[in-house]
Amino acid sequence: MGKRFVRTADVDKRAIQFCRQFQAIEKMPLIHIQFSPDNKSIDIFSNDGERPRSNTLSVEHILLLDVEQAKANGGTFEALLSSRKIRKPKPRFSQAESDKEVQEFLTSEDQ
Repeated sequence: MGKRFVRTADVDKRAIQFCRQFQAIEKMPLIHIQFSPDNKSIDIFSNDGERPRSNTLSVEHILLLDVEQAKANGGTFEALLSSRKIRKPKPRFSQAESDKEVQEFLTSEDQ
């Protein structure tokens, strides 16, 4: 799979979003968050005095967490991990373009 070009403004926006999300999670008293030793992922630990739990998340996963929803649900480890927002996949081309290509394909086989 080829790499796609990402505009600098989009990279900057994601970096700022990640920084804010990371800081919001750091402020949650029942959660401990840190970068993994290899600096390729983020480790999240429960800090609630019960059995220790942890998870390793990617930057993308951190960006999809809804920290406010997690706080509203008690701010626990489980509440944070279950607060993941569902992001609709972006199609590579429009449905109209897809329909046109399918129609051309089907009519070309008939001939």
